[in-house]
Amino acid sequence: MYEPHMYLPYMTQAGLITIRGSTFSISPVLADRAISYGVNTIFIPLQVTKLTFERLDHTFRIYDLDEGNLETSWNETANVAWATVYNRNPAQGTGNRNRITAKHTMAHYLFSKYGVSQAFKMMSNTDVFVGYPDEINYDIYPKEEWLICGSKQICPRSLRGVRRSGYIPTNIRLAIRRTAWTTQNIGLVAGFFYITDHFPQRVEPEFIESTRFWRILLGHLIFGPGQSEGKLADEIDNHIESLDESLDERSRLDLLSENIHANDIYQLFAFIIGALSEMVIQSDNVESTMYDKELMVLRYALFDINKAISHFKFALQKAVRKPKVKEEINNALRRNLTVDAIMKINRQHGEVAGVSSPGDNLYFKITSNLVPQTSATGNGRNSGKSSAGDASKLLHSSIVEVGSYNNLPKASPSGRTRISPYVQYDDSYRVVRNEKFRELIDNVQRRIQFTKYA
Repeated sequence: MYEPHMYLPYMTQAGLITIRGSTFSISPVLADRAISYGVNTIFIPLQVTKLTFERLDHTFRIYDLDEGNLETSWNETANVAWATVYNRNPAQGTGNRNRITAKHTMAHYLFSKYGVSQAFKMMSNTDVFVGYPDEINYDIYPKEEWLICGSKQICPRSLRGVRRSGYIPTNIRLAIRRTAWTTQNIGLVAGFFYITDHFPQRVEPEFIESTRFWRILLGHLIFGPGQSEGKLADEIDNHIESLDESLDERSRLDLLSENIHANDIYQLFAFIIGALSEMVIQSDNVESTMYDKELMVLRYALFDINKAISHFKFALQKAVRKPKVKEEINNALRRNLTVDAIMKINRQHGEVAGVSSPGDNLYFKITSNLVPQTSATGNGRNSGKSSAGDASKLLHSSIVEVGSYNNLPKASPSGRTRISPYVQYDDSYRVVRNEKFRELIDNVQRRIQFTKYA
């Protein structure tokens, strides 16, 4: 069996390392422990992957009965949560006119894991029933207890070319109890019709409990046309297996600190479906403060190593199914756990920088460096090209206590990229406030807020 080895640099005083004869420093990243808020996005960094959740609007119908006993309906628009979860090799055939470019929704992942009925059961212990109008109507499901939902029957804009011109809408319906009409279930219903409207001729009541069926549709969205559906199902099976173990114990504890109870990735998806809109609305003042964030090093400096191990686990799941198991495992080890994996730490890592200090005092140029989360791993040093509405770029009174206003670099004069030598933090390196200055700093923040909205 192949025994992989990896180079790891020796770290000296002030976080200095030497790679290929050059000296670099690793600076702490001031980051949220579990959840970060962006412009209309929620970012959750797990140990082996990073998930950015976004939202889109989708409209479906809710049927009603008027006084003349004629069936009528009104439109309901709800947010659908989505994220790019499968982010390895890009799908083939991206430019194909027949490619369906729908987003990979959290609802789709729940259906692929549990089926429709069990997904609603898992989220909120709710019963739903799906069928055609002769099966789902208010004669069978009394209006006093049930709501009946259906497609708006309009072709989604994301469908391309021939698919739009020959579009035939679905008339499938879903019944759900009125007492279960919560934000979370509304998001899941909207997600169901989002998928159904993109595959109107594929989604039928007899298939909705089949996880294999939903995985094939997810495979079409991720990989595009050109592969057999058996191959798509196998690829998504491997993908789902990798997700089963993607929420490690450290990530669970981090999420729990934000009052998110998730034992696996699917419970996290369920939480996001119900809470994403409210979290985005409340995010404005959360991200701009430097308080209650943690000083982190290992999560970012070792991200490439953790990611390589995760990819090896993914490859291992496929290798054990092949005839030459030992050979496949060895190839997976050589391909993923490379000896020089750490060498890329000086590229695309905002927390690692070349050393440029003219004197013996390490503070001013090295140990005072503080890296905002948006400038750390994955974004590199070009992450300053962010939206003007990015809350992390706004003025906040916490900068005077956590950051530095006497040691400002020309490239970032905001005070957020230098840390105060007097900053206080707890045992988990989370920044805490100095009670001595709380009243003064809160008064400054109120003035800032007044100026902002005046």
